Amino acid sequence: MTNLYHGSSISGMKQLEPHISTHGNFLYATRSKELAIIFSNRAGDDMTFSLFRTSAQEPWQLVERIPNGFPIMFENSASIYTIDDKSFSDIHTGFDEVVSKVPTTVLNEEKIPNVYQKIQELGETGAIAIYRYPNRPKEIPQDDSDLLAKVSRNGTLPIDQVARLLFLHPNLLDQVNELRKSTNPNCTPYTKSTLCDFFDDMIALQILYPNREMFLQSGLEQIERFYPELLGTVQLHMNMLNQSKENQAQFIMETKAKHDEKYSKETVQQQMNDVQR
Repeated sequence: MTNLYHGSSISGMKQLEPHISTHGNFLYATRSKELAIIFSNRAGDDMTFSLFRTSAQEPWQLVERIPNGFPIMFENSASIYTIDDKSFSDIHTGFDEVVSKVPTTVLNEEKIPNVYQKIQELGETGAIAIYRYPNRPKEIPQDDSDLLAKVSRNGTLPIDQVARLLFLHPNLLDQVNELRKSTNPNCTPYTKSTLCDFFDDMIALQILYPNREMFLQSGLEQIERFYPELLGTVQLHMNMLNQSKENQAQFIMETKAKHDEKYSKETVQQQMNDVQR
């Protein structure tokens, strides 16, 4: 029997259960405790960080893709659970992960008070290689253009994915327009005004889902870096986070209307109440 590790922001579990994920209804685990610690993050995805290695002989490369992403992503405590490998199999996820379709009993729980501090310690010992934004290894392009492939699906660019990409990486505006034009020569180009609209989308989502992390501060820093002339407008709109629920509902309704989503103010207020209850 070989021990496996599973990282979670939830402590005190005696049994780990499979959950619906990208690959199916699985419980994930890894032979690498370092990976388990990284995967216990509270937020983040391909647009906020990269994790890879080019061989099993080198440490995992953890790359921050947005300003101050790591302190936000890993701003949580966590538990690293030790489990056995008897029900697990390798489905080649691209990481040193294995999966199980059945619940698994916990053998041991190691509590980590601060995941970000622990990751910094792993970086200092060389257990992982950490690159803070804007630094990155040679495998990651300086302009983050590799992320374009992650939002393109069968030659299309879903608006929700493009909105989040340009919210976090507004420097890709011209490249997104080129990609859109290659598939639809008659499309209307996105502009700096569109960037403000996409930022409004994320503010609206943050209001609707206050417990989810939309990385608004990171997006604001990207605007300041690449389009400083938009900074005042974006900062003004971010003040909506501190407004009354009635004003927030009006803001969300107006934001959704830009994408031809017709919501009444009452419907939005009810949605806010349901989510925030």
